[in-house]
Amino acid sequence: MSPHDLPPARSLPAMRKEQLRAALVREAEATPRGVPRARRAPSRRLRLGIAAGTVAAGVCAWTAIGLLAGSDSAYASWTAVPDAVRLSDTTSLAASCEQRLPDGSMGPVGTGKLSPVLAERRGEITAVMLGNDNSAGVCLDGTDSLMAGRSEVPGLSGGEKLSVAGNGGKTNGEDAARYVYGRVSSDVVKVTVGTSDGRHVTATTANGYFFAWWPSGADPVEAEAFNSAGVTVTSVNTSRVPHS
Repeated sequence: MSPHDLPPARSLPAMRKEQLRAALVREAEATPRGVPRARRAPSRRLRLGIAAGTVAAGVCAWTAIGLLAGSDSAYASWTAVPDAVRLSDTTSLAASCEQRLPDGSMGPVGTGKLSPVLAERRGEITAVMLGNDNSAGVCLDGTDSLMAGRSEVPGLSGGEKLSVAGNGGKTNGEDAARYVYGRVSSDVVKVTVGTSDGRHVTATTANGYFFAWWPSGADPVEAEAFNSAGVTVTSVNTSRVPHS
C-alpha cells in the first residue's frame, strides 16, 4: 500500500474519547506548573566594580560588595576636590578594608603586607587605598555603598613620574561613574585628571600612589602630575590604559 492509499481515519467511540480526555486532565494536574517570577524594575543603582586594567598584564580581583546609586545623597554629594581623612579614621578604614579585600579564584595578589597609603573623602563617600610592593587594595564606603577590590600595581620604571594602572567604571546611565589610580614618583605632590566631559578632578596623592573617581561615564583623557612648585612634571594619555 502506498502512502497515498491510506485508509480513512476512524472516529473514536464516545466512551473512548472520555477516557482519553480524563487521562489528559490527570496528567496535566500532576505536572507542576511554573510560577512566573515578578519582573524586576531596572535598577538605577551602580555596581562599582573597580576592576583594573594595568599597563602590564596583571592579576586583578575586584568585587562590588555593595552599590552606589545616582539618586543617593552620598553619590550626589561628590566633590571634584577631595577632603582629607583624619589619621584615626584612616586607620579604622584600613583595618576594615583589609578584612573585605577579596583574594578571588586567582589567589592573593602581590606580596607583602598591605598597609594604608592614602585616604580621601568626597562628600559622604570615603575611600582608602592599601598597598605593598606590587599591588594595591581599595575600598569605598558611602551611606548605601560598599566596594572592595585589589589588583597588581607595578612600580615605576626608571625616570617615570606617573603611571596609570587602573581605568574603569560604568560608562553610561544616570548612575555612571569612572575612576583612575596608579603610581607617582616622590617629587609629585598633586595629580589632576581631565575627563572627556570637561571635568577637572583632583586626585588624592600620597606615599607614591594616586586615586580619583567621579560620578560620570566620561573617559579620563589625561592625568597631569605637578611638583611642589606647581610645575607640571609629566602628563599621561590615559587612553593608553584599556577601560576595564
